[in-house]
Amino acid sequence: MDWNALWQGVLSDAVYALLILGGGAVLATLRLKWPSYSEPARYGAIGAACVAVILFVLTGRGLLVKQQPETTTENVENNVRKWADSLGVGVTKMSAQGLPIQNAYFSLVLTLQNGNPLWVYRTKEKPGYLQIMCPITLAPEHLAILDKLTKDQADVVTQEVLLELARSNFGYQMMTSLGPPAGGSAKTPPTILQQTIILIKSVPIGNGLTEATFVQNTNEVDSAISLVRAATALALGHYHQK
Repeated sequence: MDWNALWQGVLSDAVYALLILGGGAVLATLRLKWPSYSEPARYGAIGAACVAVILFVLTGRGLLVKQQPETTTENVENNVRKWADSLGVGVTKMSAQGLPIQNAYFSLVLTLQNGNPLWVYRTKEKPGYLQIMCPITLAPEHLAILDKLTKDQADVVTQEVLLELARSNFGYQMMTSLGPPAGGSAKTPPTILQQTIILIKSVPIGNGLTEATFVQNTNEVDSAISLVRAATALALGHYHQK
C-alpha cells in the first residue's frame, strides 16, 4: 500500500474541511460584526467558487489536488515496479535474451496472485509502448490429444482457439515445434513437440498510462489466458470424447 499517497489524501481532505468551515465562520462573523462587508465577501466567495468549478471542468482536477507525474519512457520501469508492489504482485527481472524480447530497455516478470506470469517490457523497436506478454504452452495431456488428430482436425482445433482470440481483439502469435513423423512414415503427420500461443498487449506510454489503466490491461491479459485455456480444452474435448 502507498502510505504516502494515503496520508496526502487524508491531508487534502482535512484542508478542504478547514477551508469550508473557516470560510463559513468568516462570513458569519462579518455578518454579525461588520454587516457592510458581509455582502461583498459573500459575492467574492461565490465568484471564487465559480472560478474553481470552471478550472476543474477545463483541467479535470481541483486547485489543491496534486497532479500525478506523467508516465514517460524514463520512469515507466519504476512505475511498473511501484504499481506491482502496490498490488502485491511479485516482480523479478528477466534477461532480454528470451524470445521475442530482444533489444529491450528492460524486461520484468510479474507473477499474478493466481500464478500466471506476465512479461512486461519495453523494446527499442517500439520505444513508445509498454508491452505485456504471456506465452501459453499447450499442456502435455492436450498435446497428446492433438498429436493423435489428423492434420485437418488439428487445423480445426487451432482455428477455433484463434477465432476466440480474434473476437477478443487481442494480439497473438502462434509457435509450433514439429518433430519427425511417428513411425517414420512420410504419410504420417509430423509429431507436435510443442505448441505455444503468445498473447501480446501494447500500451502507449504517456498520460493515459496510470496505475488504474495498468491494472486494467494486466487484467485483460489474465482474462485472455483463461480464454485460451478454456477454448483449447473445449475444442480438444470434442475429439477426446469420440
